[in-house]
Amino acid sequence: MYYVKRDSFYRHHECSTVETRNCKKIKLQLCETVKHKQLHHPTVGKCPECKRFDSKDNFYQYNRRKHPACTNVQTRNSNKMKPHKTDTCAFTGLPFGEKSEMKPVGDHDHDTLLYRGHIWSAANRLEGALKFIMNETGCSIDEVFEMAKNYLAKPGKDIGLEPYPQLGFATAEEAIEHYETTN
Repeated sequence: MYYVKRDSFYRHHECSTVETRNCKKIKLQLCETVKHKQLHHPTVGKCPECKRFDSKDNFYQYNRRKHPACTNVQTRNSNKMKPHKTDTCAFTGLPFGEKSEMKPVGDHDHDTLLYRGHIWSAANRLEGALKFIMNETGCSIDEVFEMAKNYLAKPGKDIGLEPYPQLGFATAEEAIEHYETTN
C-alpha cells in the first residue's frame, strides 16, 4: 500500500492499477469532441479559493497554486467553523461517524458567508455539486433531482470494467487483530 497525501488515505497498488484501467475504458465512451479543459500554463494559474486567474508569481511560491491572502482567509474561516457542539449532521439529521464520508465539516453559504452548521463531508460535497449544477444548467433543485432520478434509473452498459480485488480485511478490527497476532 501507499499513502495518497492529497486525499489522506492509503491505496493498494493493485486497486490503483484497476482504477486506471477502468478510467481509460470510461474515457473511451466520451465523444471525440468532449475534452477535459484544464489550464496547464507556465505562468497563469487559477486560485482554488477565490476561483480567479492570476500570474503564478502572485501565488504562494512553494507550490504556485493559491493566493496567500486567499489562503489566509480560508484558514481563518475554517478556524471559526471548527468548534462544533453537535453529534448530528445538520443536513441528514444522522450522527457523525468514523467513516471519512461521515466526518463533520463546517458548512457555510459561499454567497452570504453565513454559517449553516456542521454536516457530513459527503453532504458538503453534494451540496456544492448541486449548487454548481443548478448554476451551470439554470435548473431548479427539483429539476436537478428529477435529472438524478432519471439518470439513476437508466440501465448500465457493459464496457468491461473490472471489479477491485478483495485485498486486506473488511474491517479495521480484523486487520488490527491479524497484524497483532502475526507480529
